[in-house]
Amino acid sequence: MHAPPPELAALLRRRAAQPITTGESGARVLRYTRAGAPTLFLKTIAADGRALGDEAARLRWMAARGVPVPEVLHYAVHEDREYLLLTEVPGVDASVVAAEVAPAGDAHAVGAAAAVVCALADALRRLHATKATDCPFRHPATARVAEARARAHRGLVDESDFDEERRGRRADELVTELEALAPRGETAVLTHGDYCLPNVMLRVGARHAAGAQGGGGAQVVVSGFVDCGRAGLADPYQDLALAARSIACNIGPRWVPEFFSRYGTNVVDERKLRFYTLLDEFF
Repeated sequence: MHAPPPELAALLRRRAAQPITTGESGARVLRYTRAGAPTLFLKTIAADGRALGDEAARLRWMAARGVPVPEVLHYAVHEDREYLLLTEVPGVDASVVAAEVAPAGDAHAVGAAAAVVCALADALRRLHATKATDCPFRHPATARVAEARARAHRGLVDESDFDEERRGRRADELVTELEALAPRGETAVLTHGDYCLPNVMLRVGARHAAGAQGGGGAQVVVSGFVDCGRAGLADPYQDLALAARSIACNIGPRWVPEFFSRYGTNVVDERKLRFYTLLDEFF
């Protein structure tokens, strides 16, 4: 473990560290706790770019506009590593909640699953409605395709981590498919960039009566978002596609139409779904 810079070590003194193994950001993440003190999270990564610096800038911009994200407490580059210290977003990540309700088939589990899906859709709709015309982080599809192509050519794509339907294929051949699927028109909204269940934090309350959100089950609301390093202006399907895939994997395919309906999309653009799901394979 690399030693953090002195000013950061001072902030973490007398706190117990616990590694976090979930997530695919490429950063090492540690949870720091101390009795009677707020929980903090430290992300660190080799400083071969400004991945965490970019994430810090996004988090500050989003927080200033009322988006519920971690507060940036400290960012530093020290001995060829980046360090980003963040506050905790309260709640439980949506994949943990989904794991508890997806296997069961009773009415309460179905109601809880419905409540999770509704909460995910409602929060995403609010995020996409955020006033963001001045957002400095922009991700048009043409630029993302160029990034994907460059990563493929440099051998930076993890082909072993492809979705099942693309397992065994090469990144360079997928670039051609990605270029062919590139959307002909885009709508720019504020997107999370990686809107999958582990990156959405939920508060789960007491069960409520049928007829409320989800039709019976746990009261679920989104308390915030984490891992926002890809956030910025992009087409809504950047988030919709990854959310649909994550919901299908974590809760079940039957809930995907419910998610789109709750979000407000009556006609799903299947071409954009395929494009943004395929694009994610390169990052």
